[in-house]
Order: sequence, then C-alpha cells, then structure tokens
Amino acid sequence: MESLAQNIGGPATPRPALSQGADTRAVLQAGRVVAGHVIESHANGSVLVSIGNMRVPARAQVALEPGQRFLAMVEASGEVLILRVMTGDKTPVDSALLNALRALLPGASSSGAALGELLAVLKVMNAKGGEGDPRVLMDQLTEHLFRPGARGSDLASLIQRAGTRLEAALLAASLKRGAQGGDDSQELRRDLKARLLMARSSAGESPLADALTKAIRSIESEQVLNLARAASSEPHRFSVPFPDPGVEGAPWTTAFLTFTRRREEGSSGEDGEGEASCRFRLDVKLSKLGAVRAELGLNEGRIKLVIGVADERARALLEGALPSYLEALSGKGMEVEAAVRLAHKDELLDGEAVHGVQFLSEHHLLDESA
Repeated sequence: MESLAQNIGGPATPRPALSQGADTRAVLQAGRVVAGHVIESHANGSVLVSIGNMRVPARAQVALEPGQRFLAMVEASGEVLILRVMTGDKTPVDSALLNALRALLPGASSSGAALGELLAVLKVMNAKGGEGDPRVLMDQLTEHLFRPGARGSDLASLIQRAGTRLEAALLAASLKRGAQGGDDSQELRRDLKARLLMARSSAGESPLADALTKAIRSIESEQVLNLARAASSEPHRFSVPFPDPGVEGAPWTTAFLTFTRRREEGSSGEDGEGEASCRFRLDVKLSKLGAVRAELGLNEGRIKLVIGVADERARALLEGALPSYLEALSGKGMEVEAAVRLAHKDELLDGEAVHGVQFLSEHHLLDESA
C-alpha cells in the first residue's frame, strides 16, 4: 500500500484546504477506510483529492492521475493524517458525466451563497474606488434575484436567464443567425452565466476573480446535477438567488424549484378527478422561519398550496400571513386552497444537499467510506 499525506496545520498548499464548512477530522478518523478520487495532480507531488463532499489537498509519494479512484486507510502521525492507499480497488465505469460530477461537486456552493459572496467583494471594491466600475456588475446581479411578490412571468424569466441554459441558447442563436440572419446577442448578454464569464475574462488574478469563478462553478454544478437527474429520469431542479426577507443586510439564500409532474392533456388521473395537472415544489431556508417547503398543485384554474415548516412558531407566522395572499389570488379569479403544516425533519432536507440524486448514489460519487 502506498500513502498520501494530508497537511492539517502543516505547510501551506496552493489550493484551499477544504470546502466551506467541511470538517476534515470528522471524516478522516484514524482506522477508517475512505473512498476518494484524484481531481488534480501536479509535477511537484501535490494532489487535490475528493473524499465525500470535501476537497482535500495532499502530498503523494506515488504517481497519481486525475480521475483515478482509490480506497485508503486513515492513519494519524501527529498533526499529519496519512491516507494509506489500498490496492485492488475496482474502478467503476467512467464517463464524461461522471468526470464532470467528480470535478465540480466537491465544495460547490448554491447560486445564492456564491452570488452573495461575489456581491460582498464588489461592495468592498466600490467603497475603495480604483479601477473598474463594480456598480455595473452589482446592478446586474440584482436583476437575477427572485423577490417576494414577483409574478410567475418574472420567475420564468429568471429561470431562463439563470445560466444553466446558456450553451443551448448560444447554439440556438448561432443556428438562427446562420439561417435567418437573426441576432440574439442582447438577450444572451442578460444571461447570468454570460455576465459572470465576461466579468471573469477581464478580472485577472484577484479576490474578484476568485469570487466570479466560484459563482460560475455553482451554475456548472447545477448543470451537471440536472444531467445526473435526467440520467435517472428524475425531475430537474432550478435555483434562483433569493434575498432573505425581513432581515436587513442578510446574505442571499437560494430558492430551489422542482417541477415534479405534468398530466397529459385529456387524462383525468388515476382516480378520474382531483389530480393536479402540474406540481411544483419550492425549498428555501430563511433566517426567521428556518427550512420551508411549499408544494403547489395547479388544476384548471384551481391552486392547492401546502406549506411545510419545522416548528409551531414558523407555522403561526405563516398562517397569519396567508389571508392577505389568498385574498390577492382570489381577486385575480383563482380558486385557492392553502394550509400550513408541521413537516417531519426528513421532508425539510437542506436544499443544497445532493445526496438524494439517484445517479450519485448508484455510482458512489459522494461516498465517504468504503
């Protein structure tokens, strides 16, 4: 068996030691067997490996190639942890999707968190003055926020411009331009990923460049996760940045929208009636209410809304706010049935968690232990 040494409290490495919030020692406990793969390998012997949802820089005593998978026994030597690589590991089937997931998933932030960090960097730059105009990008970022009270058409526009469909939009625009002489450049410039890429191309090496790279990475992670969901016939999930309402200066959170079902036209459902023609689920975590899951069903102009919350306090707050929302919807000719209930903690999973994606579990992409 060969070894990798992970420097905890030791010499600095050229990469961040861990994904934000990760607890290395909670996972890398002496005597434990962990599963990992190599993300990067450098000529000086340094490597970047992924274990579970963490990125860990290490020193390798043997040659390792990017994409290589391994099992390793964790050993402790003072402040240094040794990953003793075990031989005989069966390498799983490889694919472009698996490689993209392995490279992008560890340490990826949600869009709201990544864009909130980017906005904070821009605010510091704006206060200091100097080269460039951070206000332009700051204003552009706020155009991608899903604000309370926004209309359905506004949300649809945000999802279209959230960056996950940029490549498809570029291809469609290119084909359209070739066939009809059309020009969609202005619309494409309003795409979030396009804006971030253009800003990154001129940022050089700076804290701004790092924040932009992290924001781009959050979008690309969502893109490959939706490919993984499609591979297992699971519904896609879309995310939009969401300002935490009622909290001045609070960091942006993320609203996760999952489109779960659409009934075919002419179908009456299994029981012949009461079946929603389409369903949406919205997951968001708020500082005042905690985790919230809203499930909404639409059927021939009727809306059924069920909101799940974690505790009685959150339920009381939302039940107090419901009448005004129901009145506004009823005034638009909609028939609305709404309720707030206490949800089991398993229902209110962290929207940023990806362990529920079937493709990931089938291919052991986020396994910590063997």
